[in-house]
Amino acid sequence: MRYEPVELPISIEAGLSDLMALRYSPDGLVVEFAVPNVEVAVLRVSFSKVEIFRVLDEMYLSTEGDQTVGAWEGHRPDHLAYRMHGAHFGRLQSELLEAMSPNAAHYMFVTGSDCLDVISDVEPVFQVIRLGG
Repeated sequence: MRYEPVELPISIEAGLSDLMALRYSPDGLVVEFAVPNVEVAVLRVSFSKVEIFRVLDEMYLSTEGDQTVGAWEGHRPDHLAYRMHGAHFGRLQSELLEAMSPNAAHYMFVTGSDCLDVISDVEPVFQVIRLGG
């Protein structure tokens, strides 16, 4: 399993962040994460097409089967967003999904208390949203 860190438009301490909102519709998935130490901003992550997503209300480490040495390749302490390669969740998906969406990628977003996994054909779009003015 390999973590490919996704660069973000703002620095976020993932362990202090939280998933604030999640909206799914036929037009895609929009998720907002708190930006710790910046009270007037959230990070909005949008996918215009999503095949599968899940939210786990726990630390993500217990959800991945491979905890051996080398399984953490590319992982950065306290980083929020990754494109995953060979992770358990992505490997468990059906052959039908692979046939219908051969370019689908597995993205994982990790906060101090939640984990969001997204399988999508499109890359996420990131926006910093200033609140209240």
